[in-house]
Order: sequence, then C-alpha cells, then structure tokens
Amino acid sequence: KLIEARTIVDVSLGALSVHGSVEKQEEIARQARLDQMRPGEVQCFRDLLTAFAEGKDFALSDFSLPDPATGGQKHIRTRAVMPRNRRGDWSRVLRIETDRTAEHVAVAKISEREERFRQIAENLREVFWVSNADKSVIEYVSPAYETIWGRSAEEIYRNPGAFLEAIHPDDRPGVIESLDRPFDGTYDIEYRVVRPDGEIRWVRDRAAPIADDAGKVYRIVGVADDITDLKKKDRDLQQAQKIEALGQLVGGIAHDFNNVLTIILGNLELLESRLRNPANLKLLARVIEAARREGRMVDELLLFSRNHELKQEPCDVNDLLYRMKELLQRTLGGAIEIHTRFHPESCVVNVDVSYLQTAIINLAINARDAMPRGGDLIIETDVVDLDAAFLTRNPDAAPGRFVMIAVTDTGTGIPAANLPHVFEPFFTTKDAGKGTGMGLAMVYGFVKQSGGHISVYSEDRHGTSFKVYLPAAAAKAESAPQTGAPAALAGGNEVVLLVEDEELVRETAAALLQTLGYRVVEAANGPQAFEALKSHPDVEVLFTDTVMPGGLTGLELARRVQKLNPRIKVLLTSGYLGDHSARMRKYARLRKPYSAADLASALRRVLDADDGAGDGDRRHERHSLRYH
Repeated sequence: KLIEARTIVDVSLGALSVHGSVEKQEEIARQARLDQMRPGEVQCFRDLLTAFAEGKDFALSDFSLPDPATGGQKHIRTRAVMPRNRRGDWSRVLRIETDRTAEHVAVAKISEREERFRQIAENLREVFWVSNADKSVIEYVSPAYETIWGRSAEEIYRNPGAFLEAIHPDDRPGVIESLDRPFDGTYDIEYRVVRPDGEIRWVRDRAAPIADDAGKVYRIVGVADDITDLKKKDRDLQQAQKIEALGQLVGGIAHDFNNVLTIILGNLELLESRLRNPANLKLLARVIEAARREGRMVDELLLFSRNHELKQEPCDVNDLLYRMKELLQRTLGGAIEIHTRFHPESCVVNVDVSYLQTAIINLAINARDAMPRGGDLIIETDVVDLDAAFLTRNPDAAPGRFVMIAVTDTGTGIPAANLPHVFEPFFTTKDAGKGTGMGLAMVYGFVKQSGGHISVYSEDRHGTSFKVYLPAAAAKAESAPQTGAPAALAGGNEVVLLVEDEELVRETAAALLQTLGYRVVEAANGPQAFEALKSHPDVEVLFTDTVMPGGLTGLELARRVQKLNPRIKVLLTSGYLGDHSARMRKYARLRKPYSAADLASALRRVLDADDGAGDGDRRHERHSLRYH
C-alpha cells in the first residue's frame, strides 16, 4: 500500500533548496510517482525499497540531479527511515536529503591533486619517498625505487629497514651516523646501493621534515637520485686530467732524454764509421740497438703525451688486419687461437699505419699475457655512429662515424680497481722485467692523437675487450708500396747554420754533418745565429732546435732568418713538439734522436726541394756514404 500511495506528506525548506525552490513544491510532490522521477532518483528509491523489503528500518543512498543554475550536477545523499504505527505496520517513509555537491567537488579536487601527484611521482627517474617522523613506517615510495634498488616496493613497505640493508657495507656506517644526527631540517648524503644482482649504483639521498603548526615533525619526505653515471663522468674527467698532466710531464722529460739519445746515437754512428774490426763492430752494434730501443721507448712516451708527429694516410683496417694475422699468430704463439670478424664493407681511416700496427700488436700482446694457459683472441671491425647515448657514457668522445676495432680475449680479466689506471704510463701488474707499462699508454696516446676514442670492458675471470674508435675516412686506401734496400746516404757541400743550445748535441750534430760533407757554422742561440749570418752570407740552410732558452725559439728564429734572406731554407729539429707542432708544419722537421741516415735524408729533401733534384745537373758536389 505504501508503494501504491507514494504521496509526499510534507517537504522541508531544506529539501526544497535541494530540489529547486519553494515554487516547485508541487513538482516535487509529483516526483513521488515512479513514472515522474528522474533516473538517478528512481534508482535511489528502488534501493530504499529494497532495504525496507529486507526488513531494515533505515536505508542510505546517493544520487545526482541536474542543476539548471550551474549546468552541472547536484550530488544528494538520501537517508530514509520507515517508522511503524501502533499496529506495527509501516505507514510512511521519512527521507532526509542532504546536498553534498560542495563536498563532492572538494573530494574530486583532492582526487585530481592526488592523481597529478601520482603521475609525477611515478614518472620521475628519481625515487620519491615519504615516511613518518622516525622512519619506522614508509608511507609512500615511487616506482623508481624498484629500478634503482632492484627490489620491490612491497619489501620496503613491509620492512623499512631494507633500505639500510641494501647500502654497501663500506658506506652503511656513515649513512647510519648521518641519520642518527639531530634532525635540524634536512640531510644530503651519497652512498652506494648493492642490487640483488650484484650491480652497484651510486645514490644521492636528500630529505626534509614536514612539521605541524606547533613545529613538531610528523613526516619526512625525500628524493633519491641515481648518480652512477655522474660519478663515472667525474671519475673519467679526473682520470683524463691526470693523464693529461702525465702527458705534459713525460713530454718535457722526453725532450731532454732525446737530446741525450741524439748525443749517444750520433757519436756511436760516428765511431761505427771509423771501426774496421768485426768483433768491435759487433759489440758496438749491440750498444746502438740498445740506444735505439730506448729511443722507441721515448717515442711511446711522446705518443702518449700526444706530441708525436703522425704521418697519416688512408688505410683500410680490414686489409691491414688480414695482412697482420699471420704476424700476430707468430707473436702470440700456438696456444692462442685468433678469430677475425670483419665488417663486410671497407673500413678506411686516416692514420699513421705503422703506429696503428703497433697499437694492435700491443693490444694482442696484452691479451696474450692475460691468457697464460691459452685461449681465444677475437678481432672485430665495424662502422658505427657514436650517438648521444654513447657520448653521455663517454664524455671525452666526439660524435660522428667511426671505424671500430675490438680486441677481445678470454683471459683472466682486469680487476675493477685497476681499470681506471690501465692507460697510465708505467702502470703494470706484470712481474718485474716482464713489462714496461707503456704498451696501453702508447695505444691511448695514438688513438687520442688520431682523433679517436678507446674504451675497455672487463669481467674478472671472463676476459677483456678493448674497443678502438677511429674517425672513418671517405678516401679509398691504396696498397702500401714495396720498399727495397736502403739507399746510400746522400751528403753535400752546402753551408749549414747549426743552432743548438745543448753543447754536446751541437758537437755531435756538427760532426755528423761534416761526415756527410757539409760545411758547418755553429751557434748556441738566436743572437749568435744572426751574428753568424753576418759573417757567413753563403749559408744555404738553417738547421735549428725549436726549444731554446733566451726567449727566441727555433721557430721564431726561422721566421726572422727567412724574412732577412728568403733564399735560406729551414730544417727544424726537436725532441718535443709541444704547442709548436701546428705552427711548425710550414717547415721541414726532423725529430730527435736522429741517426746519420735520418739527418742525411731530411737535409737533402730540404735542399733539393726547388732545385730539380734528380736531373743530374747539380750545383753542389754530392757525397754518397755508407755506414757499416
């Protein structure tokens, strides 16, 4: 009967405000009929009747109505009570309706803010976390935690102490000490995290307290960043600066050492030309070879310091490695099996071929020493484009197309503690007398001076891979010409102005020049050279050291001399090119230590450059000399 009657007996002013206005009282009365109710209210009424049908005296339901005033929706909560009459029958329904639109809007705004926060927090690469004041409860941790820590967020929710358990044992005491200090507002600490797979990540963790109006801290919020790549960049930068400083140091040492070697080798060759006893010549040859070996060591020092002049030419790396395979096999021995995997197309680079060969041999020997019981050596080539991701990991590299040469072994690997030092000169883990520590330093210097990049990756007891990246060249490499027997030393009788501040070097050079037939005028510095020119106007070539005291370098001396007399030709010499290398390129150069053959060849090239060398009509007498 109640359902059939559906008559509204009374409507409060509040209900009128919910449904409209006082003028709509009759309309509201009509809505008691199901066929007159709006869809949301129909469902609400049915929910109420269902509750009463189940024997309940109280029911609660929500529904929405259009709000003509705002064009939106009104959100209404209905609470209904069905009191019984004296006979125990239900006679009427008491409905209390509350306008919850403002509350609904507020909740929606809160939900929107929470969703915005969730989107931000869950898309940050950093870990965002929230805890209570004593960190005994983790209230929130963003998904980045699982990426950096390698552990599930559920773990830290269940056990907030898992945070400390994941910290590297060496860093844990310092972190605990920082966390135990009186909380004065913030903390900012760095530590390492050990992931379950053993990978170690560097983390920077910052936190700040949230206090109530009374100043009491009730919550802590923090951000943890993965700074592993930043740490690597800092370490690489420090290493590069260290190597740069070492390069400058060894470059300066090499200059002095080359002066000494010039004296030693020059005088040994002069002595060799005067000896006739085969036994004495054999003894002398051993000394000369030892001096030349030390000269090659200085070459490696200069190459490491990137102050060695390279003779670059197009070279197909695939072709070079193919031709070197037999040599490498003989060098490494039968216990090492060499495998090659070449890029299908030509891999042309502009390099000093002899030094590229030496670099590959050094890498192969380094691999052999890491495989005392034998193993595999894999040599690969590829053409790659170094992209932004690669440059981020290797900030000292340059973008562009490169030929990659990988030399990989299956040896013992390099301990992680030694990896930052492998390219340092004289660094070696080999027994005394079994290595100079210059092989990889030379490779590093050669690659850098060639405009390339070198990287190393190693796993303990699994092997090591060195990757050399050299700028790709468009030019097609030509086969190297076949060399015949060495030519006789060509001398002359021109007048040479020799300028050298080291007396013993000057005396040695003068003796070599005189042996070659040249007339020599000596000077110890620039001012003496100008005085010598006044008294010897027949000087035809200036042979000068580039590094001299007194403020006048050999390069500046050459400029002034040619300004005074453009007819005079110039041959520069130095044991260390340093910062002058680019400016010296307009002049012929001879690097110390030089042999008699080197000096003879360089001087004749300079003197014959413009006088039609080889036409048989010479203004000057030539001396053909052979040394025993």
